[in-house]
Amino acid sequence: IWQITGAGEGVLTDMASGDVLAEFSGMASLTGSADNEDAFVFGPAGSLDGAVDGGPGGYDSLAIQTAAETVVVVPDATGSGTVDYDGRTIDYAGIEPPVDASDPANVVIRGTVLDDHITLEDADPAADGSMQVRSSEAFYSFFISGILSDRLVFTNPATSLVIDLKTGSDTLTLGSFDPGFGASLLIQDSDAGEVLVAQTIVLPGVDFAISTSTIALAPGVAVSTRQIAGDDHVNDSSSGNSGSITLSGQTISIGTGAQLLAHVEDGSAYAAGDIELSVANTAVTTASQIEVSSRDARITIGPSAVLRGADIRLNSQAGDETPEEIDNDLLA
Repeated sequence: IWQITGAGEGVLTDMASGDVLAEFSGMASLTGSADNEDAFVFGPAGSLDGAVDGGPGGYDSLAIQTAAETVVVVPDATGSGTVDYDGRTIDYAGIEPPVDASDPANVVIRGTVLDDHITLEDADPAADGSMQVRSSEAFYSFFISGILSDRLVFTNPATSLVIDLKTGSDTLTLGSFDPGFGASLLIQDSDAGEVLVAQTIVLPGVDFAISTSTIALAPGVAVSTRQIAGDDHVNDSSSGNSGSITLSGQTISIGTGAQLLAHVEDGSAYAAGDIELSVANTAVTTASQIEVSSRDARITIGPSAVLRGADIRLNSQAGDETPEEIDNDLLA
C-alpha cells in the first residue's frame, strides 16, 4: 500500500500484515511491481509532481482522500488518465477498475484497502439485465470520467460473480437482486468485514458462498438455490438440482424466520445442495497470554428459522494454541 501523505512523501506498507516496509520523500513518481497488487492512497495532503503507475498485471487501485470523503478512481479501458480533484492533479497508469467485466460471463468486483461501505443490488427495477455496486455512505464515491458517482453498473454475468472485499473494515449489504441474475455468487474478505443479507436472494441451481468475519441474515429473508417452477421455495417441487450454500466466518447470525433453502422434495429425481455454516476464532498464543485470553466463535439461529438441504453441517472452533503445541503436532 503506497500511502502518499505529503508532497512526494509517504509510507509503503505490507497489505497483508500492515508492517511498514519503507518511508519515502522527495519522490516525483511511484511505480509498482509487475503482476503485483499495488494500492495508491492519496491522503488529504498527498500529492506528486509526476505519476503513479501500478505496472503491468495484478490488481492496482487508486483512491483519494480529503478531510471529509473518499473517492475511488475508476479508469477507462486503458488504465491510464488524469484526475483533477480537490485542487490536485494526479496522473496515473496501470490502474484496474473495481468492477472487472473483461470476461462478461465471470465478473469480479474488488474492494479497496480502505473501509468500503457498499451495497450490491438491482440496477434498475424497471428493466432486467443489470446489477450495481452502490456506495452506502455519503462520503464514499467513485470518480468516473471526471464525474463523481455513487454507483457502478454492470451487466449480469452468465456464470459467476466474485466479490473480493480486500482489507479494511468493510461492510457489504446484499439488497434486492435483478430478477434475471442467475450466476453463482462468492463473497470473500481478508480482514474484519461484515456482510448483511438484507433481502431475499434466489439463485436457482448455482452456489452461494460468503467468507468474511461477520455474516448476518436479516429476519424473514431467504437464500434459495432451488430450481422450481413456481414461487414457493419451501414447498414447490424441484425442476433441477439445487446449489450449495456455504457461510464461513467468526460470527454467523440467522435472523428470526430467515431461511436457507437448498433442498429437493422427497423422491425427487434431482439433487439437493449442501448447507455448511462454519465459524472459527483461533490463534497461536504464548502460555502466559492464554490464561487471560478469550475467544468467541458463534453461530446464532433465530426462532422459526429454516435450514433445508442435503447435508447440513454446523462447525465451530475457538481457542488458543501455544507455539509448543504447534511444534508437538508437527513432530507427531
